Amino acid sequence: MCLISQTNIDSLSTIYEYHALKDFLIIRPIYHEVCSSDFIQQSWIEYLYDEQSITDQNYRAVAAAQFQVLSYLCRIADGTIQESLAQFYSTKFITNDFIPFSLFQIQTDSIVDIFQKTLSQTFKRPFEMTQDLLQGNSLMSVFQTNWKFTVLKTSSWSPIYTNPMFHNQTCNCGTSSKCTQPVFINNTFVNGMYIGCYPVETMLQSSLECFYNQTCLQMILSYFGELPKNVTFRVLSASNQYGIDEKIQEMVDRLFVNQWIINQS
Repeated sequence: MCLISQTNIDSLSTIYEYHALKDFLIIRPIYHEVCSSDFIQQSWIEYLYDEQSITDQNYRAVAAAQFQVLSYLCRIADGTIQESLAQFYSTKFITNDFIPFSLFQIQTDSIVDIFQKTLSQTFKRPFEMTQDLLQGNSLMSVFQTNWKFTVLKTSSWSPIYTNPMFHNQTCNCGTSSKCTQPVFINNTFVNGMYIGCYPVETMLQSSLECFYNQTCLQMILSYFGELPKNVTFRVLSASNQYGIDEKIQEMVDRLFVNQWIINQS
C-alpha cells in the first residue's frame, strides 16, 4: 500500500493545475428543426392514428407509428447528448505548465472530436442491437407488415400460420427487415415516405421531403381527414445545410445535430 501524506498532496496540487472542462469549454447542439416541429407532437400522432385501419397494411395503418418512432428518436438523442455532456463537463483538464493558446486550441479540438465520435457510437450501439434482435427473432409487427396470419381451415383447432410479407414484390421480410415500398395517396407518390416490414426501419429509410412542401402536406391531411378544431400543422423550413431529401437514418447517425456551437474561454 502506498501512503501519501497531506503534505505530499498539497505539494502535488501546486505542481499540477486541475480545471473542469466546463470552466473553459461549452458545447451546445443545434438540432434539426424536426425535433421541435409539429410532426413529433402528440397532437400530430393522434391525428394520424386510426385504430380501425391498424392491419390494413397501408400508410393510414402505420403513419402514426412511424412518427411516434421519430418523436422517440428525437427525445433519446437529446437525452443521450445531455447525459454525455454532464459527464464530459465533469472531466478534469490537468496541466503542470503554461500552455500557449495555439496548443490549447489543438488539445480542446481533439477533446471535442473524441467526445462527438464516442457520443455517436454510444447512441447507435444499443439501437442497432435492438433492430437486430427484432429481425433475428422474427417478431411480428402488430401491423402485420412483416408477417401476416394465414388461416387455411376455419374448423375448430385449425392451425394459424404466419407467412412473410413482400414489399416491392420481391423483397421478403422473412429474410430482410429493410424491405420497403413507396407510399402512394390517390396514385400520387408521397415524396420521401415509405412503408415496409417495421415502422422503425421504414422511417429510417424515409425522408421528410414532403413535409417541407405545403401542397404535399395538404395531400396527407386530405387523406387522413378533417383536422381537430383549432389545430394546424406547419411545414418545415428548408434552411438546413443537409437538404430536404436527407434520410432519417442520416439524421440519427449525427443524433439530429445540425451544428455544434463550441465556446472556448
